[in-house]
Amino acid sequence: MADRLVAINTAAEPGEQLPEAVRTELLELSGDLTDTVSSAVDAAVPPAVDSAVTTAVGPAVDDNLAARAFGLADDGEGGVVFASDGVPTGGPSFELPGATVSGIAGAGTAGKAVLSAETEADARTAIGAADESASGAMRNLMSKLTRGVSDATWLSVSDSTGNETWEWVYLTTAWLASQFHEYTVLYRLWDTVGDADYATAVTVQTGTGTANGGGPFTLTVWNAAVAGSNTGYFQGSRFDAAIMKNADLVTVSHLHNQGLIGDTALLRQAQRNKYLSFVDEVAAVNPNAGVVCILQNPKTDFSSGAPSHPFEWQLMRALEVTRAAQWRGWGVIDVLQAFLDYVGDWEADLVVADGVHPSVAGQILWAALVQAAFERAMRVSVVTQPTAIPPARQLIANPELTSWESTNPDGVSMSSSPACVAAKETTIRETGPWSMKLTADVASGQPYAQWGGTADSLGINGLLANQTWTVAVRVYVPAANDQTVRVTLQDNNGSAQSTTNDVDASTRDRYCWVYVTKTFASNATTLHVRVSPRASGTAVVSCYVDRIYLMPGSVPSLAGGSPPITQVGASSVTFGSNEIQVNAEANMDRLYCDSTAFMSNNTGIAVFAYFTAKQDITINNLQVFTGSTAAAATPTLVKLGVYSVDPGTGDLTQIGVTASVHGTALNATYTEYTVPLTGSVSLTEGLPYAYAVLQVSGAAVATLQGKGPAGMGNQHFRAPRLSALVTAQTDLQSSYLGSAVGAKSGVPYICGTT
Repeated sequence: MADRLVAINTAAEPGEQLPEAVRTELLELSGDLTDTVSSAVDAAVPPAVDSAVTTAVGPAVDDNLAARAFGLADDGEGGVVFASDGVPTGGPSFELPGATVSGIAGAGTAGKAVLSAETEADARTAIGAADESASGAMRNLMSKLTRGVSDATWLSVSDSTGNETWEWVYLTTAWLASQFHEYTVLYRLWDTVGDADYATAVTVQTGTGTANGGGPFTLTVWNAAVAGSNTGYFQGSRFDAAIMKNADLVTVSHLHNQGLIGDTALLRQAQRNKYLSFVDEVAAVNPNAGVVCILQNPKTDFSSGAPSHPFEWQLMRALEVTRAAQWRGWGVIDVLQAFLDYVGDWEADLVVADGVHPSVAGQILWAALVQAAFERAMRVSVVTQPTAIPPARQLIANPELTSWESTNPDGVSMSSSPACVAAKETTIRETGPWSMKLTADVASGQPYAQWGGTADSLGINGLLANQTWTVAVRVYVPAANDQTVRVTLQDNNGSAQSTTNDVDASTRDRYCWVYVTKTFASNATTLHVRVSPRASGTAVVSCYVDRIYLMPGSVPSLAGGSPPITQVGASSVTFGSNEIQVNAEANMDRLYCDSTAFMSNNTGIAVFAYFTAKQDITINNLQVFTGSTAAAATPTLVKLGVYSVDPGTGDLTQIGVTASVHGTALNATYTEYTVPLTGSVSLTEGLPYAYAVLQVSGAAVATLQGKGPAGMGNQHFRAPRLSALVTAQTDLQSSYLGSAVGAKSGVPYICGTT
């Protein structure tokens, strides 16, 4: 029956008048098809939903709807013509959801019992207008379903516009089931009662496929839809359970509840960055998924006057989401524009009385747009998801806060009134050995931690005024902090021209990104980033900062290049080109060894050369290089060692040592010596260490190649340390207190090798 309809459709041209006999056959077939589909829908649609819809819209069903689903239309003269080019080829055929053909096809207002012809026409138009980028993002999922040899997963994140069984997510799930009978289809809605996991799976379809050595395979649809939620809802403690699904497709449908927006740069960047920070993380933990951003339907409230009323707010939100999607290469499905382009009265037909939620007809149009994009997925190029927060130039010299030798991390200052107190936190952290815990005192106001300085000190003189910069801060807010946690980007013009963004009130007990973007004034001479554990009041509350990145432009990015000011020492490794050698780990770049300025040494002095490991590596030897003076013939001890460094106290603990090689090493000038360790030593990327060398002799000891400027001992000893010494040593000790070592001018070049 359906095949015959398709055959007739394919043979005809759009708008072609059909012979009487064929027209009669089509009308009979369409009537039979309507009965068949209606029976199937009665069996598939939950009784409670079917009853509710029938009560709301009446029992009438449009007998020609099934025919229109196959491209047929009334010619206005009692006949039938083809309204489309027929069923598309190269993928699943397009039909409106099965629910469309039953009582669910009604509009949301009482008395309008069937889907209007105008809505049907809009759905047809949507097939041609489906965003190709969305289809490309859907291709991974559709390829799996079409091949039929593996399980597949769709993760949808939305609000009350997508959590009911008569709304677009479930309708599209049912449509996918109808196209891929071989698959078992499971639908799982977020459990808003327990609010910690998804509800028990609903089996939409039991698959029939047993081919290709397996099956039936399963399509699981995870529907993270919660009424009243925004992107912050799943960004906190619910994130892992809700989002980490190794999905093949992610759709994000959030505009309605995203909060205040207006026609100002401050409000627009806040909206865009809130959305972007969430979807970046969703994409990062679902690396195989295409990402599609749904621009939700317009609101009908025009009461407050431009530009503050909800209708214009929704348009502004859509613009910012579109911009974010363009930056990241995500797909877009523009439901908002489809509603506005509706040929009838979209406010009356497609939105219910509250002015926000789509009616049944609106949901059908929404589902048709999504299904149209799915249809095209096998006929467009795959969209490759870019890495979330791609590399860019980095402006912060201590972005992971690992350089911390005093009260505050290096490069970070604290407000004094009200006071903000920093402390190392070794439990609630993500990257380095600690994060920074910020605690507000009881004095009223907005305490803060601050980074930045003048344009000159940051190395961006001429690149600040009239330019745009973006900061990305990784922040954790505990549930006990019920205050507004704020990130601010400002210049010398003060708070009046600052740009801010806040951690959403529903985002707690998990690290999240906060992005802030600011275009600096023409007279800007300074740039500062502030993180506040509270925006106002007197509450004694805390938050945690794990890392901070500051980069030019509007697009948030990870640190990809060297900061303007580079360092080397116990907590930083950005010295010179910051090379990573193959099968070796040195304390400094080979480029900075100076053949004319050797590091001098004296007997009985243990010299330490600090560094942070740039890679995970296991070393078995230590190499040193002599300079213009060799060791005399009578040394009693020559040893090299490896020490771990406590980042907080500077205490040194021996983790590797050589045997004494007196008499066989360092006894020639300008020579490389490779000395085996007594056991293998494993170094971990990002952790601080120190190499050590000790010579004990009654005569001359060898000079070592490295950097040996005179009079720089105090500079080299400042945090982060480059070198240090301990006098009166007869052997390398198993440990040294950080407070017991002293300043040493010069840094020897020592290299651990595999």
